[in-house]
Amino acid sequence: MGRGKLEIKRIENLTNRQTTFAKRKNGLMKKAKELSILCDAQVALIVFSPTGKQFIEAHGNNAECTIESVRDVIERYKQQSKEKLLDSEDENLANELEKQKKQSADLQTKLKHLTGQDINLLSPDALGDLEHILQEALTRVRQKKIQRWLSKKIEMERRVAKLNEYKNALNGMYSQAQGYQHYNHAHHGIMAASVSAAYHRVQPYPGNLDDVCYQPQPNLQLRFL
Repeated sequence: MGRGKLEIKRIENLTNRQTTFAKRKNGLMKKAKELSILCDAQVALIVFSPTGKQFIEAHGNNAECTIESVRDVIERYKQQSKEKLLDSEDENLANELEKQKKQSADLQTKLKHLTGQDINLLSPDALGDLEHILQEALTRVRQKKIQRWLSKKIEMERRVAKLNEYKNALNGMYSQAQGYQHYNHAHHGIMAASVSAAYHRVQPYPGNLDDVCYQPQPNLQLRFL
């Protein structure tokens, strides 16, 4: 009987796992070296054990396995991967640009339809859809127009109320100033009348003054003893 097929799965026994790793790692390194020699290929192999130990194998261009040869293979891989990445990015950009162009053309067509252009070839269903879109747009425009008018009305009412407040304040200040002015006029009138009355009480009339000055004296009678 032939040997049974080995099931590939994680080896649970630690000792067996380490032993298998050592054997298979050496076999893998040997195969990498043989591939490089037989096919004149650049090969770099980096392996880390379960414990974290590093193993490297690099061959090609008649070079021995050194850190530099591993770096050469890695740099070559980076360069080619970069070129492939750039090619892939260019392809993605080209696809995206084509997609954007198509979307732009579709939008231009829809815009023309919305403005009533190039609608002769539209089907009845397409015309119905266009009518529905325009009706919804008209409803939104009307609602926005009403909102703007209401906002403007509220703002105007607020300004009018503010102006009325200023007007009432100015009227109050004016009335207060008028009251002060009337009070000052009345006060000055009273003061002037008081001064005039006092002056007339003190100052005698000319006729009275003559009477006082030239009042005849009583007759003196002389008697002889």
